[in-house]
Amino acid sequence: MSTIELKDVFRVHSTPEGDAAALQGLSLRVGDGEVLTVLGPSGSGKSTLLRLLAGLDRPSAGLVRVCGEDVGKRVGRCGVAGISLFAASIFVWTATQVEDARLAALVLAGGAGALYFAQSAFWALSADIGGPSAGLVSGIMNMGCQVGGVCTAALTPIIADSFGWTASFAFAAAVCLVGAVAWIFVNPFYVLVPRPK
Repeated sequence: MSTIELKDVFRVHSTPEGDAAALQGLSLRVGDGEVLTVLGPSGSGKSTLLRLLAGLDRPSAGLVRVCGEDVGKRVGRCGVAGISLFAASIFVWTATQVEDARLAALVLAGGAGALYFAQSAFWALSADIGGPSAGLVSGIMNMGCQVGGVCTAALTPIIADSFGWTASFAFAAAVCLVGAVAWIFVNPFYVLVPRPK
């Protein structure tokens, strides 16, 4: 099995002067225990290759796999959700530091927007994992969201009464941050398989 596999990978960057191809049809396999050194002049695509392998960038075309997993799917599902929840935690925490109520409302709206951005990844991943049972998995996920909404509506005033609104929002920011970190451990390639009868 190849630890790293690239097949017909292209990465084109748009520049003011026009499109520039950093990688053009790169195919490469690196097996377990093999060591590879990447050499080349400035602008030959070394950093682009490393960014693709780390999942920090996506190829314009082609396939990038690391340890048998398509790096693009992990970034597209888990990366979007994790980064969005991280952004929401920053927005919510920032709202606790703002003096003006109107500005705080605007900052909290940014947090809500980040959460809405993350929802696309939630639903896409539930459909991916559910496979033939996608409706059931989506229903369970929706129920979990509803339970979370009830808990939020119940806990927020309790925390605010006991410790103040700043603590209440700081707790919400911490929950968002924990959720963002949890997305590191989600496997977007797992598919539920029905048990044989």
